[in-house]
Amino acid sequence: MTYQGTVVMYHAARFFGFIQEVEANGETSERFFHMSNAAPGFVPELGALVQYEIAAPIRLGKKPQAVNVRLAGGAK
Repeated sequence: MTYQGTVVMYHAARFFGFIQEVEANGETSERFFHMSNAAPGFVPELGALVQYEIAAPIRLGKKPQAVNVRLAGGAK
């Protein structure tokens, strides 16, 4: 399943960030992403609309993470 959200934080030196999604009930949640799980050519920018899938957490006790992160609409 593909989800959509907005990049709200990116730490370029550490190659990770967070995507905020608005759920159907109007609540927001954040997903962690790491550039090692992004689509080839993806360059994160604050406020960018992105699409992604959800995968298992990076370790026990963490939330599921965003993978295959790419700009919404297939743009590079």
